[in-house]
Amino acid sequence: MKSLPDNNEMTLWDHIRELRSRLIYASLAIVIASIGSYIYWRKIWALLTQPLKNTDVQLINTAPIEAFITSIKVAIISGIVISSPIVLWHIWRFIAPGLFEKEKKMIIPVLFFSVALFLGGAAFCYFTVLPYGIAFLANYTLGDITPSWRQGEYASFILKVLIAFGASFELPIISFALTRLGLVDAKMLWSFSRYAIIIIFVTAAFLTPPDPVTQVLLAVPLILIYGLSIFISYLTGKKNITS
Repeated sequence: MKSLPDNNEMTLWDHIRELRSRLIYASLAIVIASIGSYIYWRKIWALLTQPLKNTDVQLINTAPIEAFITSIKVAIISGIVISSPIVLWHIWRFIAPGLFEKEKKMIIPVLFFSVALFLGGAAFCYFTVLPYGIAFLANYTLGDITPSWRQGEYASFILKVLIAFGASFELPIISFALTRLGLVDAKMLWSFSRYAIIIIFVTAAFLTPPDPVTQVLLAVPLILIYGLSIFISYLTGKKNITS
């Protein structure tokens, strides 16, 4: 990439060229990762259907191109997740010249832990919540009706829940960043905790299958994560004072 002037010397056109370059590199990363995911989409699909292993659910196609569209959807979303560190890196490189030195030091760990927490949340969902949630939905009719689910709808449901859990686990790093920037503090988060618990349970009801077990499986970890976020905000606030 062609080097640009320092941020203070950059013209509007320089910023536009820099943004265009970063968008091109980030888009290429997503495209390459998506192509690689498409090559191995059957293996990815095998992982996504693993929660169905101990159920009687039959996945069906109701349209000639449903399997193809599903494979493309799985490949693109997998590609976005796989390439996210590169995309975040280019976002960081674009905004870095406009940040203070303290903010620059904060960005790298924030980006790293953002990816790690997202993957951790998705993994928690995959290994803990989905097996129970899918089993509940598959056995809801108690054998009166044979469950036959559309492949595309099943893929959309699984991917949506995995992404929702991954995004929910970003709360600690968001708390750290906002506290570091002086926008929130531990006292503020603690005073909001009673409302946060209600919001968490309402959110869990929307993001999970309609049964109390999976709702609690999401809500309880999120409450613990919110408590962790308060503790992180407290430690970060103390560090801000002493630094």
